[in-house]
Amino acid sequence: MPRLQRYETSQDEMKASVDEIKASQDAIKENVEEMKVRQDEMIASQVGMERKQDEIKEHVDEMKVELSTTKVEMERKQDEINVKVNQIKENVNEIMRSQAEMKANQVMFKAEVSQQIQKMKEMLNQLLLGKNVNNNGAQAIGPDPPFPDNNQDIIVLGGRYGGKRDDVLKTVEKYNIVEGKSTQLSRMNLPRVASASCVYNGDVIVAGGWDGQAGTDSIEILKMNQHPLRWTMFDGKLPAKLFGHYVTVYQDKLYIIGGYNWNENKTSDAIYELSLAPPYTAKLLARMPQPRKNHRAEIVNGKLFILGGTTTGATKDASVVVYDFIKNEIKPCPSLPEPVSRMSTVAWGNIIIVVGGMDKNDQDLNDVIMYHIETGRSERLPSLKHRRGGASAVIMHDVIVVLGGYNKEERHLNSVESFTMGDDQWKELPGMKEKRRYTTAVVTPGK
Repeated sequence: MPRLQRYETSQDEMKASVDEIKASQDAIKENVEEMKVRQDEMIASQVGMERKQDEIKEHVDEMKVELSTTKVEMERKQDEINVKVNQIKENVNEIMRSQAEMKANQVMFKAEVSQQIQKMKEMLNQLLLGKNVNNNGAQAIGPDPPFPDNNQDIIVLGGRYGGKRDDVLKTVEKYNIVEGKSTQLSRMNLPRVASASCVYNGDVIVAGGWDGQAGTDSIEILKMNQHPLRWTMFDGKLPAKLFGHYVTVYQDKLYIIGGYNWNENKTSDAIYELSLAPPYTAKLLARMPQPRKNHRAEIVNGKLFILGGTTTGATKDASVVVYDFIKNEIKPCPSLPEPVSRMSTVAWGNIIIVVGGMDKNDQDLNDVIMYHIETGRSERLPSLKHRRGGASAVIMHDVIVVLGGYNKEERHLNSVESFTMGDDQWKELPGMKEKRRYTTAVVTPGK
């Protein structure tokens, strides 16, 4: 090859090499630029990570602050709880102090009530002068005893023991409250339950009742001056066959109030007067606003107060009405606190005391209520020791005695309780010979 040609070839190769070098340099330059970009990205990423770290650190600091705040708040809440607990403890202590004060006040109240009752007794003794005589033959209040001091006997008549027809009693016992024992007396001619009794001219009268088969209009009398004592049939009769009624004597006449009329098969609303002297005529005096049976009545200050009982069906009544013998009219009085039937009553001055009975749900009661006839106000006396429906009660001076009755827990009762006005509880006495309910009783008349 000629020299010139080789030279040209060599130049071309050199040029090609230069071009390759330039191309390599351009590639290197591009790589460097790309590396710079990557480096910038890495720097930016590092900056972002540092910022995230700062944010995380800020969040950690915030959480620390929140935890610190929460701890402070919890401590404050705990302090509030402690304060409330202390307040509750103080309230409990205050309640206990109040209860102690209430107990002390109750004791003082009982003492004040006892004093007031004693004052009432003294006032009544001065005012009544012995004029108020109970249907059961005993004087409720008065300066002189209505019978000798050694006469503390109660005559308890008939009643029922058990639920069969032949469980109606005609037995009679005399209960002495001092000795706490019973003596059997002569039996009545007829068994009688839900009958009514009273004292007249020193003798004991029992009228009406249910004999186990039907109602009866018969009357028996126990003459206390006969020896031996025995029951005789009285010539006069009730105006109808009655049981669950009430009788009382006023100015030599027998008054018959309400009851279940066996002849008409319904509860009676009538008040009858029966002459106790021949020809033993009976006449209708008045009709009550509603019929009544298993009620009670007491004569106080010359007026007849009629309380509670059952009206129609088994509906118990709380109403009270008063019958004026002179005007021959009936007027309503304030009612008893609750409906009651089959209870006992006694009169003490101007107060009628309602003992035991059955409420509107036929639950036997141990309630004792003082009913003030002048105001119609009712007050509670201490409760009986035994619940008693269908018991009988009498009063001797200021001592109430309740005998027999029935409750669902003990069934028929022969137990006896007494209560002296002004005391704070009833006293349990020895029991009667027989268990009885729906019985009737009177204080043995003075001789």
